Amino acid sequence: MKPLNFLILSFAVVLLPACKENSQKDPDPTPPSPKFDIEWSQMSSVPTKRGWLPASACLLNDKIYVIGGAPDDVTVTGIVEVYDPIADTWTTKQPMSLARWGHSANIVGGKIYVMGGCELTGPALTRIEVYDPGEDSWETVGDMLKGRIGFGSCVVNGKVYVLGGCEEEPTIHVLPDMDVYDPNTNAWTSLTPMPDARAYLSASAVGDKIYAVGGTKEEPWDGLTSIFEYDIQTDSWKTKNNLILGRWALSTCSADNMIFILGGMTVPLDLGKNSVEVYFPLKDSIVGATAMVKGRSSLSSCIFQNKIYSFGGVNTPYPWVGTCNFTEAGIFK
Repeated sequence: MKPLNFLILSFAVVLLPACKENSQKDPDPTPPSPKFDIEWSQMSSVPTKRGWLPASACLLNDKIYVIGGAPDDVTVTGIVEVYDPIADTWTTKQPMSLARWGHSANIVGGKIYVMGGCELTGPALTRIEVYDPGEDSWETVGDMLKGRIGFGSCVVNGKVYVLGGCEEEPTIHVLPDMDVYDPNTNAWTSLTPMPDARAYLSASAVGDKIYAVGGTKEEPWDGLTSIFEYDIQTDSWKTKNNLILGRWALSTCSADNMIFILGGMTVPLDLGKNSVEVYFPLKDSIVGATAMVKGRSSLSSCIFQNKIYSFGGVNTPYPWVGTCNFTEAGIFK
């Protein structure tokens, strides 16, 4: 050992007890990050494996309808399977007349409005189909202003808002556009576009605000962290806090002024995330939450009686051939 090194080491040994004594008196400068607790458990599996249905699960009359999707990378289905969260059982209903994936399903006036998506590849669909649960039947009622795949969608005050997405598969023409549909008049209105184009995002409403969460653009297909807030009253957008993890092909659902952000992928070679985040719009804050049991992208979700239910999805990387029929329920308080 060189003399200089020896002197430095000796000096450090002399000072060490004093440093240790002072550190015991100092408060912890970095308290642990908050975490939202969710108790996840596996439930009865979806009868049909399928993915690419993030916006297709919806709650109607205490039942959750899981509609359409892609069982694999070469097949699309119009199947409708209904989950009873109280009995933990499934039933099958009349399928859509048009099989599709990347679509949305929303409840207005006790009926389910399904729109957009894609038959497999090619241009996005515009057709709107409506399901009547009393009759167990479907009816075509019109078309969207433009076809969309992998877009955000939600209902506020009886109107369906659609935003983002892309116009064709393989993915081209990623959109910032936002439109609103009034089922009572079967009429569409174009609104102010999002601040930035994106596809495979998710959208949830809290009060009279709509939140566009995550998504991706064309190559390199990175998951985006941004959250945009749309004010229905002023037809304007604001950029809000960022996600902890950028993700696309994710799912969101809202309850009690909270938006739960589930799964998705950061890049196409991801297996699919099991990570969960909770966004609090009134505070513009976001925290991590207890992870799901199984990582998945392009899953769908819904909330019933303080439980988050997640369905299906893809659990393999690109080319996403491995869909699943996994169902989870997460209890939150």
